[in-house]
Amino acid sequence: ATLTITDKWIVSRLHGAMAATTEALTRYEFGEAARVGYDFFWNAFADWYIEAAKVRLQGDDEAAKAPA
Repeated sequence: ATLTITDKWIVSRLHGAMAATTEALTRYEFGEAARVGYDFFWNAFADWYIEAAKVRLQGDDEAAKAPA
């Protein structure tokens, strides 16, 4: 209930990555499963989510900095 739009976005990307990884693993495509995890971590999480979180954490709103 207290998730920001950025938090909701990363959760949706995580769910998509999990589904794609599961599908690749059921087809025994281990390289594809690893690529999905790698792409999620570096492209969505590290490149976008952490950078967006920095803005929120460095701002003046103390409530936004508090853990959910």
